[in-house]
Amino acid sequence: MIRRLLAWAAIAALVAAGCSMLRKPAEEARQPKPCAVVYSVARCQAMTDLVADEIGKDRDDVLSVAIVPDAPPGGVHLSAGWHIRVRLALKDGSTHDTLICGGVVHEPACLDDPQLELRSALEGYGDVPEGSSPIPDIELSAAEAAEPILVDHLSIPIDHGGAYEVPIGEGSLPNGVWTAGTAEFAHPWPDDLALRGAIVTLEVRSLEPDGKPFENAYRHGWRSGVERVRAVLRFDVLWFRPGAALELRNIAVR
Repeated sequence: MIRRLLAWAAIAALVAAGCSMLRKPAEEARQPKPCAVVYSVARCQAMTDLVADEIGKDRDDVLSVAIVPDAPPGGVHLSAGWHIRVRLALKDGSTHDTLICGGVVHEPACLDDPQLELRSALEGYGDVPEGSSPIPDIELSAAEAAEPILVDHLSIPIDHGGAYEVPIGEGSLPNGVWTAGTAEFAHPWPDDLALRGAIVTLEVRSLEPDGKPFENAYRHGWRSGVERVRAVLRFDVLWFRPGAALELRNIAVR
């Protein structure tokens, strides 16, 4: 009888030990992990910028960034875009949790390889509004007379947070038709500054007294000869390190 009781006790101990071993990995999987253990440094920086900005902070205020595993409810799969819980530990001793990247999101904090992005109205510039007339072809004489804005290298010193508007140069477009606006970033993801949304916007503005906004080719319309224009860059700085600069190359506006 005693042997039987001892045998049952041993079995119970083994079962308990097995359950404990099963619980331990599950519990560990639920513990917050340093962001850099889970994602790339660049993505962690983007997460930090996004979450810190929500509470009026920046990278200098953050002590650490952690990812808190947050199991989706039944029937929801990670592939469907379940959110990520990001926890900032701030230097003042407080913490802040935010859910990001739920659903289909393309902001830098939700990309494995975030990079600065150049945007302009050209993305939808050729969309045809209902009832619009076709735009005539560019005249050869206007194309020959036009002066594109070309800049090999532009270094923009960053000395304050907030909005920037930086002139690139002046030129002219043939018949007032804007066809190209491109630039390359010398550093696709600089580690000494952070821009809101990682976005730099390229704008073209008419210098003619009767010039219309370059928002849509059909609304802007066609004109005889050339249209004098100025190109500018706009962006919003969230954080920067002293001495930082935003550097662009091969800027072209035609």
